Amino acid sequence: MFLSVLARDAGLAVTARSTATCLMLPGLYQYDWWIHHNTIYNQCHINTNEYYRKIASGHFNYVIIRELWPMYVSDKIINYPPDARRSELAKTRLDIALRDAFNIITKSGAVLVVMKETFTRLTGYELYTKEKIIHRESYQYGSCNVLNVAVPPRSWFDEKFTALKKDYPSLIVIDIKDVQCANSHCMTEVNSISVFRDVGHLNDYAAHVFGEQYFQLKGNPFM
Repeated sequence: MFLSVLARDAGLAVTARSTATCLMLPGLYQYDWWIHHNTIYNQCHINTNEYYRKIASGHFNYVIIRELWPMYVSDKIINYPPDARRSELAKTRLDIALRDAFNIITKSGAVLVVMKETFTRLTGYELYTKEKIIHRESYQYGSCNVLNVAVPPRSWFDEKFTALKKDYPSLIVIDIKDVQCANSHCMTEVNSISVFRDVGHLNDYAAHVFGEQYFQLKGNPFM
């Protein structure tokens, strides 16, 4: 819904492809990940290869990669199942995979876009809001917002995207936190409605509102 606000203004249609908790970068496997204990998440690898095959021949105007990026800075990232698993090795593999992805996208003629993750809810947020309802306590708008966040936390990927911008100057980076965490606090609700669908995703209403706010603040990156 965030992207649909921007795409509609630019006269574009968006095709979404995703696989649950899967890092969509070529040449990687995720080992011992999610429900795939002591084995590889093979369907993620298969689907990722198929998505990049379509990108290479799809004649898209833009290709947008959006992930909950910090979650994937992990020793569970490997190239092949026998690989050694260490965090520093994973970072090297991630760097190579990002460049491979960027090369495939730019070679296809599409404009490369990276969308950063949202500011996710903190521990205790869900319990806090449920207790307000259960005890029928008055709820003050904004009381669950995370205050005094002058700069949202930065991950390894944030630094990597900044560095890659030098090699891929046409790279567009969209950060929803530019609006979610404006004015020195990170919003966990808009208009008295929680922004979260679950721990890692916005609900449609919040995504739409943030899309409109992003358009007003930053303009349309697809124009």
